[in-house]
Amino acid sequence: MPADNSLFYFSSPGAGDDQLSITRMAFDETMRAAVVDRHSTGDVFLLMVPAGCVLRDRFGIQELEKPGLIYWRERQPHYYGRSDQAWIHSWIHMHGSWMRRLSQVCPSNTCIQLDDVSMIEQCMRMIYDELQEPKSERQILYNSIETLLLHARRHLNNAEVAQGIPNQFIELKQYVDNHYQMPLSLQDLAKRVDLSSSHFSNRFREYFSCSPIEYLIRVRMEQSKHLLSNRSLRIQEVSELVGYEDVAYFSRLVKRYHGVNPRDLRKQILED
Repeated sequence: MPADNSLFYFSSPGAGDDQLSITRMAFDETMRAAVVDRHSTGDVFLLMVPAGCVLRDRFGIQELEKPGLIYWRERQPHYYGRSDQAWIHSWIHMHGSWMRRLSQVCPSNTCIQLDDVSMIEQCMRMIYDELQEPKSERQILYNSIETLLLHARRHLNNAEVAQGIPNQFIELKQYVDNHYQMPLSLQDLAKRVDLSSSHFSNRFREYFSCSPIEYLIRVRMEQSKHLLSNRSLRIQEVSELVGYEDVAYFSRLVKRYHGVNPRDLRKQILED
């Protein structure tokens, strides 16, 4: 049963608009011991879970040492929770054209572990309170969601800055995270940091232990694995959604990265 301090919001028919519609929200909802594993909910799903939970993002399944924040886009599957005890989480379901703004602020399908959740909780409570108004102000909702994600991104950036990685390379890596579906080349990426291709490639490898193109392929392959869990998507569609028009080339990369072709990988995912 939900704890006494749990708060819930469910929109009425016709609420919201084409730019932003928050359909459901919970603040500090208590869950029984279980792990949620579903293909997607067809909207953007923002989630905060406590330390001790497991969560799957584009890098795989991890057990969180700190509270974690993540948002998944419309076709990305969700996997989170803990099976040994009850746990509390907060979440928002939303959709609309303004959702495109989110990827410019913070990468999707990327868990950010938080040292301090007070600002995140404050933003979520502000969103909840605004939704209780007879006519909620869209700008307050926009600002609260954006502030929440900017604060989360600061945690992500601080972790990489602490490793001595320059901001321009952190920002470029985030650009790849958010635009992997675009036809990115080594030359395109090098131009973004005003370096020659060879110099850029060497420095990127120094900071992230792989070449820029290897990192791009890694992001695309992790995304393809999640997309393949959606049985309604054809292999050709998955290939195009991660940036490959040539499905044969995509299939070769999947086999090199995951050890099996896309069809067999989908079978493995759905059988797990």
